[in-house]
Order: sequence, then structure tokens, then C-alpha cells
Amino acid sequence: MDITNLSIDEEEIGTLNIGDPNIWENISSFDIIYLDYNDGLDDIRRNAVLFQEVIDYVNRNKKGASPNVVMGISMGGLVARYALRKMELENRKHDTWKFISVDSPHKGANVPIGMQAMLRHLADVKFSVAFIKIFQAKNIDMIKKGLEILDSKAAKQMLVYHVDSRLQIDGNEHNAFQTEYDNVGFPLQCENVAITNGTGNGTKVMEPGTMLVDHRETYKFSIWMHLLTYYYGKFFLLTNFPKLFVLKIPGSADVVSDVKIHAAPNRNTSNVYWGRIRIHKILFLINIKLDISEKSMDSNAFVYPLDGAPAGIYNVSNVAGKIPDGLLLKNYFSFVPTVSALALSDWQSQLNSRLTGQNLHQAGKTKFMRSYMPASNQEHTHFQAAASFLVREINSVPTDVVITGTVNIHSDRQYDRDIIVKSGATLCITNGATLDVSAKKITVEPGGKLIIDSRSKLYCKNLDIASGGHFSFAPDAMYGSR
Repeated sequence: MDITNLSIDEEEIGTLNIGDPNIWENISSFDIIYLDYNDGLDDIRRNAVLFQEVIDYVNRNKKGASPNVVMGISMGGLVARYALRKMELENRKHDTWKFISVDSPHKGANVPIGMQAMLRHLADVKFSVAFIKIFQAKNIDMIKKGLEILDSKAAKQMLVYHVDSRLQIDGNEHNAFQTEYDNVGFPLQCENVAITNGTGNGTKVMEPGTMLVDHRETYKFSIWMHLLTYYYGKFFLLTNFPKLFVLKIPGSADVVSDVKIHAAPNRNTSNVYWGRIRIHKILFLINIKLDISEKSMDSNAFVYPLDGAPAGIYNVSNVAGKIPDGLLLKNYFSFVPTVSALALSDWQSQLNSRLTGQNLHQAGKTKFMRSYMPASNQEHTHFQAAASFLVREINSVPTDVVITGTVNIHSDRQYDRDIIVKSGATLCITNGATLDVSAKKITVEPGGKLIIDSRSKLYCKNLDIASGGHFSFAPDAMYGSR
């Protein structure tokens, strides 16, 4: 494979735009395994199982002992993080030393609720005669595709605010998944690195409550439409719009559609969507207005202003297909907020904060040890700004295995890297398992714990227990060098 020519569907994934071929000197020696899914909108947990199978396959078939580097792009970052940590909890070796997350919504993604409401409203427009459905807008390709995405399992798991067919916010599925996802946590046996497309300097994409759409479209009845309604207007009495019978009466007629969409306000009640389809009929100088469909939706005090927060931004046309000229006042919205891509524990309070320059990992706000945030908000999953950072991370030499939580070794495991047990972390070898790091050393820092249970074994070159570190072993346990 010629890595300098690697390109994967730029609209969906992004490309690395680096002109200097010397940067690729080391990365070109990597074997690249690209995992796609038959159904990328399926349950994130189901796709994580497939990812685990790929990791197992790679580890069985790769040559040499070099550990893996895993990169998860967008939703792929959620899949990879969940899969790696579940493998650790199940005591399965993933042999990964670095996990790189690229603009992944670890705290949820966003599509403006006003735009979701518009899609729901359009999908609900239908025309029937005597209970026979003649036309349903939800069968139009653009609307059908939008609904398939919006109602997919993955979308419901990721979207912080999901609008249902009643034009109400339903976050139950997201909240349930997010709770489980947070409880599973981050992988502990590898480095975790994040790349965001959203800036860290607090620059917003737009202000809360910004008008996104303010559009009126008028369709004048043509002569042939007037003739049809004149001769067949009586049949409207059999439809779900019997009041259209008035179209049989001679006179000009127009169909007028109005749409107004606002970005979500800052946690208060305000209209985010209003749409109406109306027929204007001029009858003897009298303007008759017949409403065909009208719906509206308000935000509430529980909705944070995600639409314009610093974020990896998304082009609206990527969601809704070809947009009529003049419809959009804003072409982009915030899709993956920077705070979500960084998995900040206090993401709501930091939504528009300046994050650049803060050591968020040291402050305990994220499990990502290092991160890259661009100087301005970039399109979601575009790599150009972060390319050099990404290549350096991939090219860097595998470092120590750093234990930051509780890791239980239930079956035989071998590492060719030093192990460091950090303060507050525990490394426990149990169930008669053997941990073999015979060519390396284990360091237990102050406040860290190393425990060897009954019948279990530890082989290492050096064992360094710092003052304040804890080391205990059962009478029938074994430790030393080979």
C-alpha cells in the first residue's frame, strides 16, 4: 500500500494533506487495517464486537511483537474505546499501546432540534382518498434517508437531543447508553489521545438562538391545475383535506410554505421550529386561507446551546441532501462539541470555555493524556489541521504500560514494555495467572498497589516499590526473574 496516496471517501472520513514525503518515512511501514461496517448505524455495542474480532484476528496473524495503534474516527472512536475497555474487563489481550480518537462524540453529538423537527413535519405530510394513501412525503428519497439516519440505533445513542415523531425531545436511549458507556470507561492498558475538529479557544460557530432558516416559498397554480381542481374538486370531499373543495370555485390560488428555524437558546423556552403549508384562494376579492399543515416546537430550560458551541462542524447539505437556494441562513452547525470530543467530565459547564493551555488530564477532567485542538472550528473528521500531530503520535515509540485504574490479570499475559502502577491504581494477578515482563521492570508509585493472589506468578527484571506504594502476595504465589 502506498500510504502517501491513501484516500478514503473525503466527505465521510477526511484525508491527510501533507506534502512532505519525509513525514511518512516511518508510518509507511505500518500495515493499515481499515474496518468498515455492513451497517454503520447499528448499535455501537454490536459494532464493538466486530471490532474485537478484528483485533483478535490481527493479533493472531501479525508478524513480530509490535503492539497496535488504534484510531477511531467519529463514531468509530466510541466503538474502539468501548471494545478495547471491554476486552480488558474480559481479560482479553488487545495488545494496543495507543488509542487515538478523532472528533468522536464521547459525551454525545448534536443535530439542531429545529432541523430535526422540520424533517419530522415534512415526513408527516400525506394525502389520501377514502383512506387510500395516495402520497406520503416520508417516501421521498431525501426525507426517507433523513429519517433512516435519525431513527437509527446509533443516532439515538449518540444524539444528546433526539426529536421524535411527536416533536418532543426523547433522550432516553442516549442517556441509557451514555451511562453504560461512561461506566465502562476508557481502556487502561494503553495511552489515550484525542484529536478534535472543534477549537479550544472558545470561538463559537454561532450564538444561541441564531436564525437558521427564515423562508417563504410560493407556488402559483398553473392553468392546467385550475382546470383539474375545477372539474375534479368535488373529490376533495373524500380526502383527508375536504376543505380543499373550495378550489373548485373559480379564482386564483397559490400554495405558500413558511419555515422558521432557530438554533437552540441558552437553556430557556423559545421557539426553535415553526412550519406551515397553506393555500391562498382569491374569491371575489376575498383572500381565503386554508391551512394544510402547521407544526411548531419549543426548546426548554434543559436544552444546552449545542448548535453553535465550539465543535467539529457539519454541512447541512450532508444531512438533508440538496437544499433549495436561499433556504439556509447558516450552512453549518456544531456536530461534535469540543468538550464531547475531549470527553470532559464537566462538559456542560465548559461548553464555550477556553480549553487551550489547560492540562485537562492532570486536572482529572478527561482520561485523554494528550489532545490536539485547532485554532478554528473545522469540518467534522477533516485531518488537515491535525495531520502533523497525528503522524507524530503514530510514529512515536511505544512507551510504558501505565495502569491508572484497577486491572485484574486472570489469564497468562506477557508484555515487552515496562509497567507503571500509578497512584490510586491497582494491578492484581489472580486466578493462577502468570504475568511475564521478564525483560522489563514494574514500578509501583506512591499510592499504587500490586497484588499477587494465590497460585499466581509474576516474572520481571526489576520490581521497584516506591515509598507509599503497596505490594502484597499470597504464600503460594511466586515472583522474581526468569
